[in-house]
Amino acid sequence: MAEESKEYDEVRIDRAVQTVFEQGHNKQPGTVCDGGRFRPVNEVKPIHSINAQDLLKEYIAPLEYLVDKIIPAVGLAMLGAPSKYYKSYMCVDMGLCVAEGVKFLGFDTKKSGVLYMDLESTKRRPKTRIEQVLNGAKCPDNLHIVTAEQKVGKIGEGLEQQIEWQLQEFPDIGFVIIDVLKKVRPVQKRGQNDYDRDYEDLGRLKEFADSRNICILVIHHTRKMKDPDDPFNELAGSSGVMGVLDAALVISKKKREDKDAKLYITGRDMPEQVLAIEFNKSIFRWENLGDSESVEHNRQINKYRNSKAVQVIKRLIEQGNGELAASVDDIIQASNWIGGGVLKIFDDPSVVGREISSYLDLFKEVDNIDVTQKRSGNKRVYVYKRTVTTVTTVTCTQQSLNL
Repeated sequence: MAEESKEYDEVRIDRAVQTVFEQGHNKQPGTVCDGGRFRPVNEVKPIHSINAQDLLKEYIAPLEYLVDKIIPAVGLAMLGAPSKYYKSYMCVDMGLCVAEGVKFLGFDTKKSGVLYMDLESTKRRPKTRIEQVLNGAKCPDNLHIVTAEQKVGKIGEGLEQQIEWQLQEFPDIGFVIIDVLKKVRPVQKRGQNDYDRDYEDLGRLKEFADSRNICILVIHHTRKMKDPDDPFNELAGSSGVMGVLDAALVISKKKREDKDAKLYITGRDMPEQVLAIEFNKSIFRWENLGDSESVEHNRQINKYRNSKAVQVIKRLIEQGNGELAASVDDIIQASNWIGGGVLKIFDDPSVVGREISSYLDLFKEVDNIDVTQKRSGNKRVYVYKRTVTTVTTVTCTQQSLNL
């Protein structure tokens, strides 16, 4: 009887093993073994739609910002720039401003605790930068620093837990700055393409930030190859980078040695902006010069007013009772004697011609001078005519008003 029972148990085990083996071969993707059978890992649940009319009636709170119209209060943001563009100084300044609740680049901030992770430096560098930016002012007590001297984990490999511990220790932290992204990226998986890698790594950070109701700002490098049509394409990586971000900022210059730069800003449900900024080395802070288009236009006006060619043309118009017809060669020749030689033009005629052509709209805007062009033989002649604004004076008497 015992032998029969033993034989029966062995048969039952063999059948169970065979069943599992067969089911293993027939296992569908996205399933897991559960008590000898396979079930979906994530069982499909019904979805519920909302009527568009009901949606329009529903109140949805407006987007909140840590830095108004630049950094959202919740989500993932990125600041990109080439090396040596003072982007770390921008982050230190931004962190200090948010910690104190004072304006950053002229924009309001929401006061919050800040965790600044400077993962390329020892304590010496952030200490120096904070002292330089503060310039003797008191340092806020809610700015917390982590440096490369500590062993910081990678995304999905301990980083989130380490940030979580900081959030538990300092519950007021609402802003985390990671400088730089490459220091926390795990090794690319075998067979994983760049898009999937970018989307997975940044997606993990965004999911963590959303779940903790905080904003994470990652600092990233840009490509050497510039894209004049879309500066955000300069962010290193695939299109998966922009696909995840809630906000993106890019610092761009025409030339590395230029003092001034542009700060391009975009994001989900955010107004796109282009700011003209300048790094002030005397106070170690970026300064906002205003809307990039307005600043550039004002610069063009200053160049127009200081142009020798423009000054010569305006003096010739005065001598011609408000009118002048002259070629570029005529203007260059007249510069020899007008103003006692102070306005003498040494540039090549082709250079002067391009300069005058670039100022055609400004002649009208700044000095109320209409400019047209005509051909005289092989030469192009510019015709300048000052527009006189006529003011009509009406004399009112008591009789004319019938008072």
